[in-house]
Amino acid sequence: ATTTVTSTDGTIPFGTVTTGALSIAAHDATVTTNAGSGYTVYIRYTAKPTSGANDINDHSGSNAAPSAMSAGTEAFGYTTNDTSLSGSATRFTDSAPEYAAFTATNAEVAYSAAAVTSETTRIGYAVGISGTTPAGTYGASTVILTATPAY
Repeated sequence: ATTTVTSTDGTIPFGTVTTGALSIAAHDATVTTNAGSGYTVYIRYTAKPTSGANDINDHSGSNAAPSAMSAGTEAFGYTTNDTSLSGSATRFTDSAPEYAAFTATNAEVAYSAAAVTSETTRIGYAVGISGTTPAGTYGASTVILTATPAY
């Protein structure tokens, strides 16, 4: 995904989001492992982005069946450029790009079946709002990436 905002190691500052465009950020996850059966990187979040009693809806796509996100629709989701995922390996990259809803449980975003050196995967995050999304400063959500070796 082409980013519209710059993330840091510890933040995903989406800035001011409008109905006219998605706000998109990304992190590059680089893995080196000597684990003979490779690794998996998982993603999860702690909660929907909230502002008072309001929250941003999770995107309708899932990790198993990601789907496009559109400007003007309230949604929060993630994507990956990894084309070697388990199951349908290219499900996020079949068309430009596909997104999944965050959940509180681990979901695969990067995978290798063998040892790797400096293998980088771009993991993107997108948020969109609709005309009925209440204005506010939305936060209180933590995105967690976990890399697990496979021996």
